[in-house]
Amino acid sequence: MPQVVEEIEVRGVSDAISEQILKLVLSGALQPGDALPPQRELASQLGVSLSSLREALHTLAAVGVIEVKRGRGTFVCDHRTAPLVKQLDWALLLQEEETRELFEARRVIDVSVAGFAAQRATDAQIASLAELFHDMMRSWEARDLSQLEEQDVRFHLAVAEAAGNSLLLHLAQSLYALVDPFIRLVPHTRPGMENHRRVLEAIAERDSEKAQAAVRVLLDDTERLYEQHKDDG
Repeated sequence: MPQVVEEIEVRGVSDAISEQILKLVLSGALQPGDALPPQRELASQLGVSLSSLREALHTLAAVGVIEVKRGRGTFVCDHRTAPLVKQLDWALLLQEEETRELFEARRVIDVSVAGFAAQRATDAQIASLAELFHDMMRSWEARDLSQLEEQDVRFHLAVAEAAGNSLLLHLAQSLYALVDPFIRLVPHTRPGMENHRRVLEAIAERDSEKAQAAVRVLLDDTERLYEQHKDDG
């Protein structure tokens, strides 16, 4: 792999690593079948710990972006011939309630698509997103939670479509096929609706960094609500 990685700043380190590797795949800097550098070398290039790198690679492998071949190394998956999401692996994770991987995958994919959507969305796509959000608000006010849950998924998939990247859209569609049980478990709140509004506004303002930050807040709040619900249950 060419020396095209950038040193990671300290924040959600494993999320940041995952985002950067995904961007390299999407940009074509990493092609299907390419091998990543050995883990210790890659961790050194990124300026991160080996444990953070391994956590990020685990997330990317779970959604089918890379494949870790024991004794051989880490390779970019060929999404044209291999499934992007290993449904059996995800089903096992969900049965065991290992939701950390799912939330990490959402941070990688949802944050990326929001940033690209802010850069690339057409006026018609922004108008459609706004209408979807207004539909969500109407369902929220009517306490029609079943309708709201479906609209929530459509909103996020519309953001993914507005990103203008077919691989990211495929990843998002595969991931959201599995998100439904969690959306139904997490209570919908007024702050949660406001988080969606901020994502929409940032995309409409063509502010990529603001859109990504809004999605991170949304997902942080979603994970916190899920943990609270699980503990209460």
